[in-house]
Amino acid sequence: MFSKRDQIILLFLITAVVAGVAVMLIRDYRQGISYDGSSRVEVLFTGRIIRPGLYTVQVQDTFGEILRSSGAAKGLRGEIKVDAVEPGDQAYAAVNINKATLRELESLPGIGPKLAQDIILYRGKNGFFSDKEQLMRVKGIGPAKFNRIKEFITLNDETEGPVPKTIRLLVGDSGSVLCVSPDSGMLVLLECGDLFSNEDMASRTQKQDGVPLRLRMDVR
Repeated sequence: MFSKRDQIILLFLITAVVAGVAVMLIRDYRQGISYDGSSRVEVLFTGRIIRPGLYTVQVQDTFGEILRSSGAAKGLRGEIKVDAVEPGDQAYAAVNINKATLRELESLPGIGPKLAQDIILYRGKNGFFSDKEQLMRVKGIGPAKFNRIKEFITLNDETEGPVPKTIRLLVGDSGSVLCVSPDSGMLVLLECGDLFSNEDMASRTQKQDGVPLRLRMDVR
């Protein structure tokens, strides 16, 4: 039989173990998933990317490798807006509004056949656009619609360029900013606990088919 002193010690040890397990469970719940080198993440690349679309990357892949693979456009500011992929999200290729065909203009969010035709007619009458904001001179394109498409339009054909030496990751609506180098792996972002400890962000990016996270990265 245990003495009273032994019982107190045993009770203390059990309490400590239970508390430790609880802390670990809470931490894992808040941070989502632990990652190793073989973990994968689905990333929907949009913005100033030559080959936008949904990519499956391993967490040890560097930002430089990922951006070169998807085709970083020349003259990037080096900012990437990171958020959850929402239902209906699509990857839009950059469209040169000075050369785009009717079909290419229709590929832009919120631009239907009539607006696309109006853009072409305006361009034919007034010449090439000298800045993006001139697009709002086309009837039917106001500030709200322009803000929706401005990241996806260019005045010249996009060409691939070097990856910026510093990349600023703007995460969700929290205002969190993480500066990384092109040689940093995705793991740096995913293991930055305070960025993904937000329960809403974790739940919106969680997938059920074995891929830990699904993120949208809007490259600027």
